[in-house]
Amino acid sequence: MASKRDEKAGVKRPFYAYVKHPSIDGEYPVIGHITQELFNSAVNYKPDPSDLFIASYPKNGTTWLMNIIHLIKTNGVPLGKGQCLDDVIPFLEFEGGEVIKRAQKPRTIKTHLFYDMTPHNPDAKYVFVARNPKDVVVSFYYHTVGFDEHYKFKNGTFDDYFGVFLSGGCDSGDYFKMVPEWFKKSQERKNIHFMLYEDMKKDVRSEILKLAEFLDDSYQQSLLENDEELLNKVIEFSSFKKMQKDSKDGVFCPEIRPADLPFVRKGITGDWKTHLSRDQSERIDQRLAEAGRLYPGFDQLWSEYDGLLSF
Repeated sequence: MASKRDEKAGVKRPFYAYVKHPSIDGEYPVIGHITQELFNSAVNYKPDPSDLFIASYPKNGTTWLMNIIHLIKTNGVPLGKGQCLDDVIPFLEFEGGEVIKRAQKPRTIKTHLFYDMTPHNPDAKYVFVARNPKDVVVSFYYHTVGFDEHYKFKNGTFDDYFGVFLSGGCDSGDYFKMVPEWFKKSQERKNIHFMLYEDMKKDVRSEILKLAEFLDDSYQQSLLENDEELLNKVIEFSSFKKMQKDSKDGVFCPEIRPADLPFVRKGITGDWKTHLSRDQSERIDQRLAEAGRLYPGFDQLWSEYDGLLSF
C-alpha cells in the first residue's frame, strides 16, 4: 500500500501483498491474494523431470509464448470459447505447489519468479522470454490499471507507476535484477532456453522452430511435415489478431476487464515512445547499463534493433 511519504507527495501506488524468501533482503511484492503460505507452497514445489516451466517477468510476452507452446503440444488445436489457457498451464505462485502436483504429467507451468525462487530439476526444462523494459513498463501499467480488483490503481497515472517499476517495487520485483539473472543462467545451463519478444515479432517462424527443437526434436519435425501445415497453424492461431479476438471470449484471461483495457492489448514494439519522457527513457538506460556491468551482454540484447531503445 502507499507509504505516508508517498501520500504526502501525492503519489499513488498499486496495492500489493508482501512475502519473504531467503534469497532476498526485506519483502518481495506479489499480487494481492498471494499469502506467505501459498508462496511457500509454490517455491517448495518439487519439479518432475518431465515438467516444462514458462518463465518471464510480467508483460514480457508470457501469454503469447504459452499459447505457442500449447499449440505445438496439441498439434495445432487452439483453445475454444469457454476454455482458459490458465487451466491447461497453471500459474505456480498464483495457485501453489499443491495444485501443480495434481496437474496431469507432463506438466507445463507458468511462473514470474526470480531464478533463485523457482523450483529446479536438472532434467526439467525452462523457457524464458524477455522484452525490452521500456515497452514492459507501459504494458505493465495498463495491466495494473485494468485489474483494479487486484491493484486498486484504476486512477493511477503512468508517472506514478513508472517510479514503482523503476525502483523494483511492483509485483514480481525488480526487472533489472530478475531478467538479467535468468539471462546469465541460460548461458550456463542447457535446460534453459532464453528468447526475446522482439525476435519473435521479427521472425516468429524461426523462433518457433528453435523453441520446438529445444522442447523435443520430434516437435520440430512435426512442424515441418506436410509443407509446414502444423507450423502454419501455430503461427495463425498465435497471431495477435487471433489472440485479441480470443481474449474477448476469456480464453487468455477469465476475468472481465474494461473494453478499452483488454488483456491482449497491442503487442507492438516501440509503444513506449508515446508514453515515456526523455528523462524516463534515460533513467531506464541507466538501469540497463548497470545490469550490463553485472551481467555482461544483457544490455546489448536489443542492440541490433535500431531505435528500439532510443527516440
